[in-house]
Amino acid sequence: MNLQWIDWAIVAGFMLLFLWIGLRYQKKASGSVADFFLGGRNLPWYIAGLSMVATTFAADTPLAVTEITATKGISGNWLWWNMVTGGLLTTFLFSRLWRRSGVVTELELIEFRYSGKTAAFLRGFKSIYLGVVMNCMIIAWVNIAMATIIMVFFEISQIEAICYTGLLMLVASFYSALSGLLGVAITDVIQFTVAIIGCVVLAFYVVNSPEVGSIEEMKTIMGDDFFSLLPSQAAPEKEATNSFVGYSLTIGGFLAFMCIQWWASWYPGGEPGGGGYVAQRMLSTKDEEHSFKATLLFQVCHFCLRPWPWIIVAICAVFLYSPQINFPNDSTIIKAQFFHEAINSDDQKVKAINLYPEVTEMWANEEKKAILEAGVGNSKRLVSKDMEVLYPSLSKRFEEDPKFRQNMDFAFAPRLGYVFAMKDYLPTGLIGLLLAAFLAAYMSTISTQVNWGSSFLVNDLFSRFIKPSSEYESEEIAQRDYVKWGRIFSVLIMIVGFCISFIVESISGIWELIMEFGAGLGLVLILRWLWWRINAWSEITATIAPAFAYFICKIFIEPSFELADGSNVFIANKGTFLVTVGFTTIAWLVTTYLTSPVDRKHLLTFYNKVTPPGSWGPVRAEAENTEQQPILWQLIGWVSSSCMVYGVLFSTGYILLGNEGKFKLTLAMAIIGGGLTWYSIRQTVAKNRR
Repeated sequence: MNLQWIDWAIVAGFMLLFLWIGLRYQKKASGSVADFFLGGRNLPWYIAGLSMVATTFAADTPLAVTEITATKGISGNWLWWNMVTGGLLTTFLFSRLWRRSGVVTELELIEFRYSGKTAAFLRGFKSIYLGVVMNCMIIAWVNIAMATIIMVFFEISQIEAICYTGLLMLVASFYSALSGLLGVAITDVIQFTVAIIGCVVLAFYVVNSPEVGSIEEMKTIMGDDFFSLLPSQAAPEKEATNSFVGYSLTIGGFLAFMCIQWWASWYPGGEPGGGGYVAQRMLSTKDEEHSFKATLLFQVCHFCLRPWPWIIVAICAVFLYSPQINFPNDSTIIKAQFFHEAINSDDQKVKAINLYPEVTEMWANEEKKAILEAGVGNSKRLVSKDMEVLYPSLSKRFEEDPKFRQNMDFAFAPRLGYVFAMKDYLPTGLIGLLLAAFLAAYMSTISTQVNWGSSFLVNDLFSRFIKPSSEYESEEIAQRDYVKWGRIFSVLIMIVGFCISFIVESISGIWELIMEFGAGLGLVLILRWLWWRINAWSEITATIAPAFAYFICKIFIEPSFELADGSNVFIANKGTFLVTVGFTTIAWLVTTYLTSPVDRKHLLTFYNKVTPPGSWGPVRAEAENTEQQPILWQLIGWVSSSCMVYGVLFSTGYILLGNEGKFKLTLAMAIIGGGLTWYSIRQTVAKNRR
């Protein structure tokens, strides 16, 4: 696609602005570790809060929401909607405690809360696991999303698109390494504003296009289950080999998300009890109240402001680009689906030749053979490009009917629907705006991930285990050297994340995998603030156990539930997740009682500074302040704010989808919840002042 000069001017203008901000705040970030990684602990709540929102609004997010909606219907978004409850628990119970702790990173909290060599090991291990391994996976999937946009927009290969994405990474890493968190947070505010405006504009243009017609029209063709915000009794089975339209989430899946996942799963940006870049922003605020307000602003914007522009475009994308609707039972798409699976064994080869005799000739051509052995669409190109190589005659059909090419690609990569909509329905100037919006969203996340990961490597690995400040001539020299290493690590993280980008496939698949691998850890991260008996071994066990349970389920349990038609009730009802949570919870509870508590003197130091609520009886009895910390109004605020956020989320959806009755009901829920939230906040602040 050829962008006009005005589109390029908009994109270039934003890039230059971000670079200027990096240079503008370079000096302020160079004084100390706290200056570089926490913005000098002086961020106001609205900057910190919007920075949190911007970071979770990556280029991958609208694409992943499109993929989820296309394959599971609107209710599939409970995969991330369930995080409302956990996020607001962090806001009301833990945001003030994080700021009160005074640590530089969430991993420093490990040795502040736990004691001994076990705590030191856990801190060092997590600095590498989170700072490098997990962080680079996140960077990689964000890179893939940005590369997808570039690939489709400019009609180039995925390899080329990833390379261009690497150039964008350089810009983001440059201003992040120069200006530290302060510069990152300032650019985040600008980037979020541009990104959300761009997404709203796209949703407006697409839903009002003549091809879409109306929501009611789409409901008639796609079915009510697809548009349901809540799960159906059971997900219907697909009736044809080329059926790509998603269905509603199952009841079992919904209950797993709503009742368990919010407290059980660790996930970047949705850590139970707080963590990740959310904790970094809380620690960077001016004081405890700014930390609370920032986190509340994040939750409201994250779940009330952002979802529906993405979901509306996703629904329209299914209607516009799904072959089940536009090209039902098309033989070429059925062939593409067959060749999507790699043909490596002799049996597969015989089956392919029997179904499609032309495969014999294909096997004699090295390029075609490579595609068949890898599987169509697995060669870092779009499915339609691979099929065009296998069947050159398709070029004429693609040329005569570009929509057919889009439908074929959407069938195998539904996330592309969002990009197709951008390309097809935005006028000149607005295309540049939305492309700039995606660049902004991408760079916001990359700059944060680079700074966040670097903070772990500097504060929790290098300065803790390799070269402590005591080995320097003075603390000032040590701090300046740590900032230098922070910039070096930022570049190294960028390089590793870029390399991993070449092997990542599904975006939403990685979302789910990370949640499965963190299943059961969340409760430990919550209880370490509330229960004195939690120790480092509890957290180590909860970190390792999910991997064992996950692989046991995948290898032994899941196959035993598979039926002849290919359906699997265990998978459909999140059986692997539930088993993993149960196994992990039992494992860490047993470990906690079999191991010694944290040293009492160490716990007293933690308690006296943080004064957490909950079950701290033996420690509180010896503390400087023996009074039980009241949490009643905080709990009321947590529950009422959850009702408020879900009420706004649902009422917005229902009014957009034309359901007036449910709109009024959920709007009332939002208003009542909002009133109770406001009152509980006033009561909490009044009690804290006493």
